[in-house]
Amino acid sequence: LESCCAAKIVWEPSCVDKSNGNEPQGTGNRYYVNWGLTKCALDCPEGSADGCGGVAKSWDTTYATSASCCAAISWVDSTQCVYGATTTTTTSTGATTTTTANDTAGTTCRAKTREEITNGAWPVPDETCKVCEGPYTWWPCGTAGICHCD
Repeated sequence: LESCCAAKIVWEPSCVDKSNGNEPQGTGNRYYVNWGLTKCALDCPEGSADGCGGVAKSWDTTYATSASCCAAISWVDSTQCVYGATTTTTTSTGATTTTTANDTAGTTCRAKTREEITNGAWPVPDETCKVCEGPYTWWPCGTAGICHCD
């Protein structure tokens, strides 16, 4: 099995594990840009620990620190860059709020159907619009006109 994976499926580092019915576990201590979330996440199965955003693909660049990963997506606010990171804010009245970078504050977004899109854009999968549920405001969110958020 190992020689088959090495010779025929070289692009899939988890070939042996997947062939044996085991899910890849990732490194658990390196960050990568999860483009579906537009955040830096730890390379481990999503939900298995704080900050785990799924196992990185073989083509994803991994980073030793969250700061070096966030530099790769510098247009994302640094307080919202790391998946699962918490930020505490104190208001002028002394009240504090803690938010998590993957909080969606009850917003759900979906892709518009071809019939709902009025600007000539093409529809995208619903998963593409999930980034609009957080603080992300660039494409496909906002004025792109291809996602609808409630």
